[in-house]
This record gives sequence, C-alpha cells and structure tokens, in this order.
Amino acid sequence: MQNLLYNYVKMLWLRTHIIRAEDIKQVAEWYAKVFNTEPYFESEQYIWFDVAGFEFGVFKYFPEEEISIWKNINIYWGVEDIQWEFKRISELWMKDMMGITDVWEWVKMAEFEDPFGNFFWIIYNPNFK
Repeated sequence: MQNLLYNYVKMLWLRTHIIRAEDIKQVAEWYAKVFNTEPYFESEQYIWFDVAGFEFGVFKYFPEEEISIWKNINIYWGVEDIQWEFKRISELWMKDMMGITDVWEWVKMAEFEDPFGNFFWIIYNPNFK
C-alpha cells in the first residue's frame, strides 16, 4: 500500500549549488566572472549569488574538515550554447575533465574542476525550455 504522504509531496527543481573554500572572497570573485554577476549576500562564512533564479553559494570550510565527499555531488548548470560556454569557462582556467560529451539524444555535458578543487558541470538539454 502506498504511503499517503506521497500524494502530498511536490518536487520542484534544482535550487541551490554550494561549494566549499578556504578563501571564500577569492573564490567568489572568480565565480562572479563565471556567472557574470555579483553576489547578493556576503558574510564571513558564506557568499550567495542568484544565477538565473538559482542559488550558488560559496561556504567557508576549515582545514580540519573533510570535504572530499563534496566532489561526489553532481550539479549541472544548464546552458544554451555548450560550445561557447565550454570555451569561455575553459578560458577562466577551469580544468577540462572530459571535453564535451554526448549523453543522450542531443544532450551534451562537460565537467570541469575549478582552480580551488571543486567540480563544476554544464549541460545542454534542448528538451528543457
């Protein structure tokens, strides 16, 4: 028997992407160039951006924290022209991890590692408008 709570759950969409950094100011300044926008909130512990209605946060981590688990989280930022964005992001010194990959029926993605050790993905999917 299906749990009645399933009838009330409404999934929305990707809302927030958070990366961790020791020097959040430096990382936020760099990502301001990636997203071509300025943060909407800054504190000593985190900096928030609004990127096309989604949140992108840079959170402070401390050297004693284990953060390797964060590299196992895949968050894809949609793009309209993956060739152009791939070139632009590569020029910002992100390390290309696999080139542009055809995933499925015109869906293409690319994976990068930023200069601070965080993974960053972009995806072109013409099925989403």
